[in-house]
Amino acid sequence: MWQKLGKVFFYMQRLLVLYFVGLFIFAGLIFVADKAEREQQSLTKAEESRSQEDTGSANDRSRVVPSASTSQQAAPDEHKSQQGGTEPVEAMPATDRPAASDTSHQSGEGKVVAQEDQAFELPYLALGYKSVPDAVRDCEMRYMQKIYLPFYTPPIEFTHQLAICSTHYTDRDYLEVNYLHETRRDHRYMILMRPSKYGIEVAESRVMRRYELNDGSEALLSLTPEEGYHVLTFDRWGWQYMLVVPKKLESVFTPDEMVRVANSIQSESSRRVAWRN
Repeated sequence: MWQKLGKVFFYMQRLLVLYFVGLFIFAGLIFVADKAEREQQSLTKAEESRSQEDTGSANDRSRVVPSASTSQQAAPDEHKSQQGGTEPVEAMPATDRPAASDTSHQSGEGKVVAQEDQAFELPYLALGYKSVPDAVRDCEMRYMQKIYLPFYTPPIEFTHQLAICSTHYTDRDYLEVNYLHETRRDHRYMILMRPSKYGIEVAESRVMRRYELNDGSEALLSLTPEEGYHVLTFDRWGWQYMLVVPKKLESVFTPDEMVRVANSIQSESSRRVAWRN
């Protein structure tokens, strides 16, 4: 009997070791992918700044070096003025002069737009919201599980994308992705995600319609208790997705469009299989 118990403990120790080794490997893969993504972004920004500097230097050279036609026209006029002629030297047309006021006006407009964006995002940033990739990365590290967002974008204009990952290490932690419009507050679309084992159960009395997704799973279309939002709830890749859309946008963002968004969620492996087929 003691020998059997010893074997059980021995195999349990091995399983625990393999489990923790797997966790460390997964964390290392996420870290490597994050580092590669940041290096790619820095390289892209460096190339953009280098191209802008080259364009600016070329514009400066074009403004400083006079053209041959201009120098040829100026030479006879100067000769006439030395001989006592009354004809004045022809001035450079106003259209050839650099419009300093236009550039300052454009830079001023850019500053105003940046200030307006910052003023709109400031309350969200104070609550812990951040960019969508950063929030997704936080929840991937929180649950040690890959997150896949929809590829399809609904036919509604949005000006801002903000997200937050709740990391209180409770069963109620979630990922919230918001698509917002700066001037039209009714244009709002939200994605809520949590592990399927901690998913929210939809009351049968709230279910309006049932859909079958392209992978054979079921999606439930329901109304919030205040009947102000349509919610499409479904499970995929170990996550519960809830697409939340204001009911007043039903004419633009229909339930069929919500189903189309749900069908656009695919993992990397499924995309590779579809590409090969």
